[in-house]
Amino acid sequence: MVNKKSSIVKIFVSIVMLISCHFMFSQTDLSDANFDKKVYTKNDKLIVVEFSATWCGYCRYMKPILKELSADYKNNVEFYIMDIDKNKKDDQFERTGVPSFYLFHNGEIVDTIGGALDKEGMEWTLDKVIKDNNIPDKPKKKEVKISDSYLIDIWDNDWRELNAIAWYTYKNENDKNRLSLTIKAIKQSININKNYYNMDTYAALLYKTKKYEKALKVASLAVELAQEDNLDDSSTLELIQSINLKINKIN
Repeated sequence: MVNKKSSIVKIFVSIVMLISCHFMFSQTDLSDANFDKKVYTKNDKLIVVEFSATWCGYCRYMKPILKELSADYKNNVEFYIMDIDKNKKDDQFERTGVPSFYLFHNGEIVDTIGGALDKEGMEWTLDKVIKDNNIPDKPKKKEVKISDSYLIDIWDNDWRELNAIAWYTYKNENDKNRLSLTIKAIKQSININKNYYNMDTYAALLYKTKKYEKALKVASLAVELAQEDNLDDSSTLELIQSINLKINKIN
């Protein structure tokens, strides 16, 4: 069984993935001792501070999203995390829970986010703040190859990372073979934990590979899951509109 899994992953790695270096980046821990030095700085970068806690489920959900964003915006945004149970600095801010995000630019608070957001929501906020404060645009993504051992480690239990890999491919790849094989990753993510996020990614990949009828079914299921969990499904509804246009055009 191990050899079979290893073989599948090696094929997947060698053919599918030149992946963003977001897997090499993460948030930097903040403490009461270094908070002022790191946050109240005038380096013209956007500083994103997440107030978090180890017991917070939504904080764990945000982790892979913030890994991606920390790479996508690595030249103009710095991401930090502060454990509220180990520090007191967060008491100075009027947060209502965790996760809470405070966005600083040149030492001043320019925006806040209360609660978890999907990647698109975080990107929308970051792009708006970057534009409003004349911060240089995010750089073009660099690409590195994911190791066999990394994918073997996450294959059986990390739906978020598999979803992140698949979403990156959907956004950045056009090669039919890579897209087709990436669907194996998102199916594995769904096998581990079927939820709105990986079903939405699956629908998007099906749409991009012109499997419109199946994409419509999967997208509709994704919307149902989003409504069950009170999640924002606006991007999926837009995808459904695009799928229907393609189907109507064919018919």
